[in-house]
Amino acid sequence: MLGAGLDGATLYLRGNDKFVLLRHTPSGRTLINGSNGQTRWLIRPDKPVLVSNDPQAFRIPMPPDLEAILSLDLKATLLQ
Repeated sequence: MLGAGLDGATLYLRGNDKFVLLRHTPSGRTLINGSNGQTRWLIRPDKPVLVSNDPQAFRIPMPPDLEAILSLDLKATLLQ
């Protein structure tokens, strides 16, 4: 679904490659992207949930310099 940007989005991180990203369309509907480190999913309003083991599936539209955030291990980074 195009138009769901990152302004006002909420990102939850857990370890390396585990995340849930809540973002909103201009009409206020919520899209949910996530990964448990092996499987990725995309939950869209009124549509089937998409699931894939492809690490490139359901790419989130974000600037390339921010994409690394999704694979950042915050705990290890903070411990350093």
